[in-house]
Amino acid sequence: MDYLKEAAEAAGLNRMTTSTKTTKVQIEAIEKSLYKVMASHTAKRTFISLSHEAGMPISWIMLYTGQKSYDILVKYLEMHKEHKLNLALNPMPDKGIRTKMDRVG
Repeated sequence: MDYLKEAAEAAGLNRMTTSTKTTKVQIEAIEKSLYKVMASHTAKRTFISLSHEAGMPISWIMLYTGQKSYDILVKYLEMHKEHKLNLALNPMPDKGIRTKMDRVG
């Protein structure tokens, strides 16, 4: 796990991010550099979201990630607002629709 944090730091993923810690008494906001909160779970969630956004079939995503439950996989999907809007306007997208993955590079 430390190697992932080192790689994220070397990649310049150092913007500040805020998370919350809830106790019985209070909610505390904690601000840290993004690379400090990176974990393998972060990579898995990102892969699932970007693969789905790029149009990869859910069955393939489940195969590649080893996820056995569709219901749990859906919890990982964090689609961007643009992608949600595209799905709402065109629930059966064709190959002509470009995603963020198409624009990378």
